Order: sequence, then structure tokens, then C-alpha cells
Amino acid sequence: MERILLLWDKIPILIRAIVTGGIVLAAGNVLTTMPIMGNMKLLPGVPWALPATLVVLYVFWKYCRGSGFPALTRDRRKDVTRTSNIRPKVWKSVFLFGIPALIAIVSFRLLMPSLYAVCPPDFGVDLTPFSLLTIWRLLVSVAVSAAVMEEIAFRGFMQKPLEEKYGIVSAVLIVGVVFC
Repeated sequence: MERILLLWDKIPILIRAIVTGGIVLAAGNVLTTMPIMGNMKLLPGVPWALPATLVVLYVFWKYCRGSGFPALTRDRRKDVTRTSNIRPKVWKSVFLFGIPALIAIVSFRLLMPSLYAVCPPDFGVDLTPFSLLTIWRLLVSVAVSAAVMEEIAFRGFMQKPLEEKYGIVSAVLIVGVVFC
């Protein structure tokens, strides 16, 4: 394992950061999609995806924070997975401006087909067999897992090493391009 890490360290940090972030994002998305898809196939009348997704996210978060194998990468995983607390002022801004903005954007997107000649949104999945509670919990599961995975992969595994090498502005620009 040490030999692999020595070879890995010879690859430029720009490539390592993007590849590592992509792998972390893909792994996390696969793991968090399993309860959501499972809920749609198994017991669709029971909205169990949200609690299952939260458990998967917790285990994945703990792993990225340094728990589990391999021991050789624990310190690095813990270092790049940012866990600083978000200040109350930021949370207040999110609730005052972010959530109403998100509701407005989604509402506008849903209303656009009646206002303009555009196709209605296609979710790719028929949601009619599910209860409103199941649909709501599935959507919350998707939103929470996407937010956590993107934070860990992009801001942590990708941006942190780039910041250390190139500075915050360059790192944010690189990660922004990759995210886009």
C-alpha cells in the first residue's frame, strides 16, 4: 500500500485532487442512491429511504473523517474532510434568502411550460404510485445526500489540496469549473 501511495504522490496535485474528488463523489452517490432506489422498489408505501440515507451518510462521513481502513490514509482523510461549524449568521441567511429563492426557482421551473413553449420537467421516474410523504422523503433524501456528498468531494477532497498548493482563489476557480 505504501508503494501505491508513493506512486500516487508523483502525480501532479491538480490531477490527484480532481480524481480523488470524483471517486469520493461517485462512491458517495452510489451508496446514498441505494436506499432511495430500494425504497421505490421495496415497500414503496413505507417512506423508509430518508432514515436509511441518513445512516449511510453518517457512516460515509465517519469514514471520510478518518474512521475505518486503510490506517495509512486516516490522517489525510480527516484533514481534507472539513468539519468547521457554520456560524449562526450564515444559517440565518440560508433560511431567510436561500430557501425562498430555491422555492421560487423550482416553482418557476414547474410553471414555465404553461408560460413558454418548453418541455415540462422530466423526473425520469413515475412518482404517481407513491404517497406524498414518500415522495417528500425521497426528495429530502436526494437533497441531503447531494449536499453532503458535494461538500465532502468538492470542498474537501478536491479543494483542500488545491488550496494548499495554489491558494484559495485558484482552488475555488478550478473546483468551480470541475463542478460546472
